[in-house]
Amino acid sequence: MDSEILKSFNETREEFMPYGFTLERWTPCLMPRQDRHNEVEINYLSEGSLTYLCSMAKGKPCLLGG
Repeated sequence: MDSEILKSFNETREEFMPYGFTLERWTPCLMPRQDRHNEVEINYLSEGSLTYLCSMAKGKPCLLGG
């Protein structure tokens, strides 16, 4: 993995388009829409916190974070 290359969210990415088995570093950002995919996602933070806000069926919100 090249630690100098940071990925960023692609707003034009299709829903459920597979990422496959990857290990990547991403630029932290507020995503304009949720990213839906079928892979297991593991997020590692060496410091700070992460909060997921998403819209579920029938407009019921969910919050995942810590």
